[in-house]
Amino acid sequence: MGESEQMRGEHMGTPMKQRQAIINKLQGQYLHASKNEKSRILNEFVDPTHLNHSSARRTLRSPQQPLKDPGP
Repeated sequence: MGESEQMRGEHMGTPMKQRQAIINKLQGQYLHASKNEKSRILNEFVDPTHLNHSSARRTLRSPQQPLKDPGP
């Protein structure tokens, strides 16, 4: 892996398993929160995942699919 590829990976955001853990933690809170709380939760979610607000909102509102095993 070249240095540029390694650097790109560092800026890609949170690994999928960590992102899933964050989603599981915040999703229930987000669905039952007031408008002000939803803004705070979105900001908390956007920082580590590097998603934009629209994608973050869609992710937190949708039912989660189990992680797929990449296989061999």
